[in-house]
Amino acid sequence: MRVLACGMMLFGFLAGPAAAQDVPANIPANVAACARCHGAGGNTAPGAPRLNGQQKQYLIKRFGEFEDPMGQSPHGTISPADRAAIAQYFSAEPPTPAKPGALAAEGRRIYDNGAGPRVIACRQCHGAAGEGHDAVPRLAGQHRDYLDGQLAFFAIQLRDNKLMHTNTSRMTTKEMEAVASFLGSD
Repeated sequence: MRVLACGMMLFGFLAGPAAAQDVPANIPANVAACARCHGAGGNTAPGAPRLNGQQKQYLIKRFGEFEDPMGQSPHGTISPADRAAIAQYFSAEPPTPAKPGALAAEGRRIYDNGAGPRVIACRQCHGAAGEGHDAVPRLAGQHRDYLDGQLAFFAIQLRDNKLMHTNTSRMTTKEMEAVASFLGSD
């Protein structure tokens, strides 16, 4: 079931969210294309990841990854100047707070302590509250389904990051769901 769900999520992220959002006229032109899917403030409904409050350096790095047509989420070319401006815009927006779900207690245990010797604690890289730093992404407040799906993408190497490949490939489906339940907001 999880592989089917991952395939459907991958298709959904490659094809884009179901419906584009209206963009207010006061949104900078270089942000408008992003805002159609991610919302004017980056706090979108499920279907695209939240960008509000995300780490600026992470966004810039991620925009570069989007240029790879074989990558997980090709978005086309974004100039270095636009990368910086778009990242500045969304990183300055207030982040969505996490709203822990049903498996949050188990997720917090894994996030804080890891899962025995096989999985290191997420907080070692992503911060005590999932806030991220520099080029390490903020996870707190992200869509729960998005987080769970990204963990699965790392585990099967559909998304590139060697440390995340190692860590997630050692996690169970339930552990991934629990971490997403702890960090997510819906």
